[in-house]
Amino acid sequence: EGIYENIEKIANKNLKTKLIEHKKEAMLSQTLVTIVTENHTGVTDTGDLVRKEFHKEDLRALLTELEFNTFLKKLVPEGGATAASVVKNKAEEKKIVKTGKPELITDGLNGSLPKVDTNYINQYDIKPIFLDAKDIEEKLDHKKELWAYSWNNYLCLAQDTNLYILQETDYNLTFLDSDKWQWKGFDLKTVWRLLKLKNVKATFDLQLAVYSYTSTATESFIDVLRNMFTDPNPILEDVSKSYAALRVLETAVTELLKSTGTGEIYDQVELPLLPILHRMEVRGITLDTELLKKQSESLATDIKSLNKEILTALDSEINLDSPKQLAGLLFDVHKMPVIKKTKTGYSTDSDVLMKLSKDYPIAGKIIEYRELKKLATTYVDALPRLVNPKTKRLHSHFNQAVTATGRLSSTNPNLQNIPIRTEKGNAIREAFIAEEGKVLISADYSQIELRILAHITEDPALIRAFNEDVDIHSLTASEVFGVSLDQVDGEMRRKSKAINFGIAYGMGAYTLADNLNIPRAEAKQIIDTYFDRFKNVKLYMKNSIEKAKEFGYVDSIFGRRRYVPEIFNKSQMIVKFGERIAINSPMQSSASDIVKKAMLAVDVLPYAMLLQVHDELIFEVEEAKAEEAAKIIKEKMETVVSLKVPLKVNIAWAKSWKDAH
Repeated sequence: EGIYENIEKIANKNLKTKLIEHKKEAMLSQTLVTIVTENHTGVTDTGDLVRKEFHKEDLRALLTELEFNTFLKKLVPEGGATAASVVKNKAEEKKIVKTGKPELITDGLNGSLPKVDTNYINQYDIKPIFLDAKDIEEKLDHKKELWAYSWNNYLCLAQDTNLYILQETDYNLTFLDSDKWQWKGFDLKTVWRLLKLKNVKATFDLQLAVYSYTSTATESFIDVLRNMFTDPNPILEDVSKSYAALRVLETAVTELLKSTGTGEIYDQVELPLLPILHRMEVRGITLDTELLKKQSESLATDIKSLNKEILTALDSEINLDSPKQLAGLLFDVHKMPVIKKTKTGYSTDSDVLMKLSKDYPIAGKIIEYRELKKLATTYVDALPRLVNPKTKRLHSHFNQAVTATGRLSSTNPNLQNIPIRTEKGNAIREAFIAEEGKVLISADYSQIELRILAHITEDPALIRAFNEDVDIHSLTASEVFGVSLDQVDGEMRRKSKAINFGIAYGMGAYTLADNLNIPRAEAKQIIDTYFDRFKNVKLYMKNSIEKAKEFGYVDSIFGRRRYVPEIFNKSQMIVKFGERIAINSPMQSSASDIVKKAMLAVDVLPYAMLLQVHDELIFEVEEAKAEEAAKIIKEKMETVVSLKVPLKVNIAWAKSWKDAH
């Protein structure tokens, strides 16, 4: 109504015309989205609302008219019997009410989840009880398994055949904050976070069990139910059956992990890591919001200045944040060469702008502008809003069941993506600080994936370099360019660094040429020389691809699987992508396993672990104990596993994360 009362004030003529022409539809839309809260049923006794038997003929006629065939068969099948009696009769006739240990209908050995007969849930007679959180303490017994999971807007806690469904959003169940409880469920860390618990342990988590087998993102309990049961509909329609399904899947997935050899990753890495990550989330880290405020003001000035410089150079007044407007300006007005097209028009992504910047410096300025905008909006301006007002600390969430390689990810905020290669990006880490009287210790694995490559390939040159603590990039440059180590210059080392982090992961001559800005023939020569000097690396790549084609997966040195369905695709481009996965994943997955094993090893120490970012762990300790703590942490991390080359950890401490590097 307010819009139409002020219709003449709308400056956009096109919008104003549309609003006037379609006023009737606008008002109808308002009516349609308005929730009617008045009771016009005439019902005063709630007993009248209890569902009675269907008016079968009326229902059959309606469902037939609407072509709701599934409901028709389920609710009013031919013959006039009720849906309940049909299910009962069929169950008795075919004896499909399962009891005992569930068997897998499909084995799922290709990496997909196996199927379980839905009727196995019938062996559980679950009693759903809706109640207030304050009434649940007397219902639970710490000597029994405690099951927990989120279901739509409910928090479900269960023991034996009793399912307690809590409806509040702010819980105060302090009696659960004890390690005497034996927790089982799905995504327990989220449950613990909702309940504000600190001192907890887990004995089974379906989310982590499924993830340990599939190595694919496993975030939704409902999705797991849809994928694993022959008919998930009865479960999805009845919250009490969801608990029965969870109990059935515990047995089925545990057997699956055991039969496929993937149970070790779950039992020895993922499940014991769960409470550690929870404690890290609870601890959080102190953030210097005043410093970020100053950085925000500085960035705003730089962004405004850069915006003006770019638009002046392009002689335009467009919105630089609009890819469509920018594309029109660059390619239609200024006739820059089109690098890539998308369904919506010309692309102006970072790869395109990077290629254009070689001949058009203004494209580099646009890249810089975008980087500053992202720094401001994603981190500098956003981080202070995520600080908990009670703890005055930032509590990031660590996602354990998301990445295909076993790496942890984080949200609120995403600490893995803080850009540190630029001065302004790295400055953000300066805002992550220790409490008064304490320091942050940064313990970062050095070149862990290349060390794993040396271990897996047993390449003599790589092993010698790491055992003798020779700079691996200088050694590669010496081998590839045919010079002695003392003759390797900065440019040679830069190129060899690109080789080490590229070729071993399946990078071809075209990409290497593009990355180093050299002719493709020269790039091909470099690759050929590399494989001639490091013959075992070439053999490893070949064997990894062959293993993926034979078994459908590759694995880490600790048995974490990565299924590679892409390698069987009809498209050669997708097959090549699959081959790169087959080469890269064993190293990435092995690195993630080592970092996780290190977290388990250092958790027994009396030093608070706050963050995990890539191959780095961040601790907060008393300043007086920093040197002693650093020495112990370094030793634990470097000896957590035994490889054919030594693990190396760079360690330092300071008041801020940035200064600890």
